[in-house]
Formats: sequence, structure tokens, C-alpha cells
Amino acid sequence: MNREEKVYLNLFRIDDVCDMMSNVENTLELIDILNNFGIKPLLGVVPNVKDEDLINKEDNFKLEDLIPLIKKNKVDIALHGYSHKYVTKNGGILNLNKYSEFSGLPYGEQRKKIEEGLRSIKRRLKVNVKYFFAPAHSYDLNTLKVLKEFNLVNVDGIYLFPFEYFGVFHIPQQRGYIKERFLWFKFGVFVNHFHPKTMTGKVLNDVEKFCEENREYLINFDEILENKEYYLKLNQKYRIHSEIFRVWFYTKRFLYKLKMRC
Repeated sequence: MNREEKVYLNLFRIDDVCDMMSNVENTLELIDILNNFGIKPLLGVVPNVKDEDLINKEDNFKLEDLIPLIKKNKVDIALHGYSHKYVTKNGGILNLNKYSEFSGLPYGEQRKKIEEGLRSIKRRLKVNVKYFFAPAHSYDLNTLKVLKEFNLVNVDGIYLFPFEYFGVFHIPQQRGYIKERFLWFKFGVFVNHFHPKTMTGKVLNDVEKFCEENREYLINFDEILENKEYYLKLNQKYRIHSEIFRVWFYTKRFLYKLKMRC
């Protein structure tokens, strides 16, 4: 292994950013913590939220409140579905959840949602979106066909390094809350993701501690894109490692579900 290779890196994304989202104060504090370490988190924006579980009707947060952060280059923006409303029971390619806003829908319906989402973000936040990730990690080949058409990066997938599939560049997402999954495994490009609804003080403390201990292993999404070919070569070099990781990941998940049923 070449010592100069960056084979362990961490990125951060925040899902479910929408009008009236809950825990606004803690979510903004997380952004501030990451900014202090030179990190721009990727915010997964839901431009037309219809999922009641994501919102706090007593909160007057609007997506437009993000504009100062965008102008100061403190965050990146992704499209995280259009409404976040689950309309099928299709787990899609990853099959991590049995529900989806996209998987199982015809190409035309998916294209309309994604196009409307991009247009809405452009109108409200004045940005051109480069990234996408589907609610519940549920997307299918029709979704990827649309992403390819709009030249969007899919921030999802169970792999160790960024890869291309069906003509779409993927930055894999394998971890949830920073404490919960295989932090001992320091080989791969890992996206750590968070949700406003569960953004507690403990989460903030854990993230700050993690960043302090892993300063040299933090990176931004745009840095991955700028070095896309390098990471694709890295993925090719360590493909067998990724395949083993995928088997381990799904086996571990299956055994966990089995344990929960007992």
C-alpha cells in the first residue's frame, strides 16, 4: 500500500433539512462545530416536505434561512428527495428499508420529482445542486437513470471507496451517528450522517471529540469530486476489499435484525 494514499477519510452529511425542521438550534451548532474543523457538511434538503415526522409545526425555520451559510461557503446542498413521503414498499438496489419515495416508480414519475426538487432548490436557495441521496436509502435503476441525466452524484451505497455504477458517480454512505458503527474500521471513505430529529447534545459532543481525534482524516465532498479519477482508481485497486465489506455489512445487519426478532 502506498503510504501517500488516502485510504481512510470521513465526510459528513445532515439529512432531512426542510421547512419547520425540528432541533434547528442543535443542527446549526453541528454545522458550526464541523466548520471549526474546516468541514462543510452536505445538507440533504427536502424542498416540498410532506413527511410529518420531520417537522415541528411550532418552529418557523425556512429553507431560506440557509442562504447566509451558503453564501459564506459553510455548507453544501444536496437534494434529499422531493417530499420525503414514502409511496412504495420497494427497497430498491440497497434494500435497507422496505419503503421509498422513488424505488418502484416509473422513470417519468421519478424524473418529475427530481426535476421539480432541483428547480425548487434553485429558486429558493439560488444554488445548482450537484448531489442527491434518496430518503430511506431507497433508489433503483430508474432513479440512477435520472441522476445520470441531471449529472448528479449519488451519496449512497455500501462500498469502501467512491465508485461508478450505471453511469453515476457514487460516494458511499456506510455510517450513521458517529458512535454507532465500526469506528475501529479505518479503511475506506466514510460518510457519517445525522438527522435533526435526533440531534442531541451528546451527538454534538461526540462529533466534536471525533473530529478532534481524526483531524487528518476529514475531507469535504467537493474535494472528492475534484479528485474523482483518483478515488475511482483507489476503488478499483481495493475492489475485493469492498466486496468483502459488503458481505460483512449485510451479514451483520441480518444478524442484528434476527436478534431483535428473538
